Amino acid sequence: ERGEMQRKASAADQNVTRIMGELQRLEAKRANLDHVLGRAEDDIASLRSRLETRRKQTESIETDLIPPIETEIKSLGSQIERLNEEMGTELSANLTEEERNTLSDLKSAQAELEGQIEAARAELEEVGVERQRMQSLLDDNLKKRRQELIDESTGGGGG
Repeated sequence: ERGEMQRKASAADQNVTRIMGELQRLEAKRANLDHVLGRAEDDIASLRSRLETRRKQTESIETDLIPPIETEIKSLGSQIERLNEEMGTELSANLTEEERNTLSDLKSAQAELEGQIEAARAELEEVGVERQRMQSLLDDNLKKRRQELIDESTGGGGG
């Protein structure tokens, strides 16, 4: 019976040793998971902090930077419109009376010359058409006369 008790005690001792080993392994695993969880929580906190910083930056940009830029864009647009309108006007306001008279005379002369150029173009076109008509008529008459001469020289003499 004593051997039986020793065997049971030994088996119980082995069981306790096995359970203690399992417990140590599980505690190590738990410690590792706690460490991983701690890092994950730190990462989440860091990401939340960065997200909050970005949200504040975005809010700052929307409230502090965009309105002045929009205002500046509108101002530049107005300046561009004003400059485009000014480009369409004459700069005669800075001229003396004599220079304005000369400018007026030059504009009148320019308009008159432009009219003369247009009339000359039209006349040139008409002369070109007339020249082509005359060239065609001359060619037809020369061909006709050539044929008459050929006919006369071959003895077919029609006249």
